[in-house]
Amino acid sequence: MTFEYQKQKQLSKEDLSKKGSVDAAAAEIVKTLNNHPSYYTTSSCSGRVVLLLVPKSGRKDKSEWLYSTHGKANLKKLHVALMAIRKEKKSKNTVWLKQESAIFHVAAKTIEEAEALMDLTRKSGFKRSGMLTAKNRIVLEILGTENMTVPVAKDGKILVDKKYLSVLVSEANKKMKKNGERLKMFEGLLKEISK
Repeated sequence: MTFEYQKQKQLSKEDLSKKGSVDAAAAEIVKTLNNHPSYYTTSSCSGRVVLLLVPKSGRKDKSEWLYSTHGKANLKKLHVALMAIRKEKKSKNTVWLKQESAIFHVAAKTIEEAEALMDLTRKSGFKRSGMLTAKNRIVLEILGTENMTVPVAKDGKILVDKKYLSVLVSEANKKMKKNGERLKMFEGLLKEISK
């Protein structure tokens, strides 16, 4: 199966993400990569802040998103979502406040082109990036270092007061700002190699 065939097949698939579309902050990066003859994306996320109710099994696919944003987190809305778990009797499991970095999975045509893209990711500050192989494809995982995961409720008890939640949201927003700066830098470097 040729790289071009795999690319066409991947890009014709329906977006199966929870959101159902590419995040606005990642859209230009995804477009640039997919327009390049040597790359295509298989998944992307521009980064997010999420309040996540995780079942005892720990399965991510069974988790419930109580609050989510790909931009700056809103303390008031997040607090309301956290307090709602008491009323809705959803608090038997752990609720986590997570700030997650941008992540992209990108297929490359050759090892050399994968290495060239890896150099760009590192220059952009995506230091946790690496190469994987999947079903006869060379796939890069491009991942930033900005992240935070904090339990905020467990077994029916809210573990944080509003003042501490405010500190957590402030820290998450600082990390999201840094994440946004890395995305802009990566976008600029990608456009340079795509000319």
